Amino acid sequence: MELFCHFSTFLGRQYSFPKAAMDFIRLFFWGVFRDAIRGNGTDPLGNDTFKLKEGGLVPYEMSTSRLSLLLLNWSLQSLGPKDKSHKAMVSREKVLQLLHDNYETLLGEAYRSLGTSKSQFCKDTEEFYKGEELDDFEQALMRAVTKCCKNNTNDPWIGEKGNWYKFRAILDNIYSKGEKECVHRLIGLYLLKNMETSLKGICGIEQRDVYKVKQDILKWAEGNLPASPQSESQRFLMIAGKNGPTDLSILQKHFIAPDFEKQRMAIHGCTDYLWGTDAVS
Repeated sequence: MELFCHFSTFLGRQYSFPKAAMDFIRLFFWGVFRDAIRGNGTDPLGNDTFKLKEGGLVPYEMSTSRLSLLLLNWSLQSLGPKDKSHKAMVSREKVLQLLHDNYETLLGEAYRSLGTSKSQFCKDTEEFYKGEELDDFEQALMRAVTKCCKNNTNDPWIGEKGNWYKFRAILDNIYSKGEKECVHRLIGLYLLKNMETSLKGICGIEQRDVYKVKQDILKWAEGNLPASPQSESQRFLMIAGKNGPTDLSILQKHFIAPDFEKQRMAIHGCTDYLWGTDAVS
């Protein structure tokens, strides 16, 4: 969490990346997952933002991957209008743009805006590079750019030491020319790709499930959701913007509680026996 906060501060300071966007990621990826598992706002780092009405979620028999997917779907309700003034937290237009963006399109737009070619852009980017010295920076960056555009992947910017510095040099070059929106879209795409990798590698969500959620988000953004929800993610998308973005009660009431009602009753019964008037002294 601390590393993420430092990274978000860097993006804001270096590229004027919207603080609201980073707060959104922090709120719904870190905060929700942490507080849902620990439950009831007991984390001293919290301030009761996610305090639940009746204890924590803590569904003991639910796998990490299932709980993660449930929380991912739950976070979708934060899309759309934020309040009565219909000020959008995340607009449909921006969602569509992000999901349709790819490295080939964005870098192509950058070349045209700067009036340059791919090879000249890579050559000009070397002055912004602050990583380990490379024998032929231009060719190394050309290979990385070609790979990321071909597969629309973050692979060239992660892994081996110094690769992040190549991507940062690209951002610095474009940003220095006043193309702020292009930089923000590149950062958004980078974060999206990292998120997809983390959902699979850390949270254990299957790639097919991530794909299905993205397809449902696209349907929501295009106004093409079916009249009746056909998936869990669609159910949450249908109430997007209608509930408080930190309201976990709907998650507790409609998804967690029914699955574990018997277990909850048994645990409460044990608690009453051990700590109630019938407790053995």
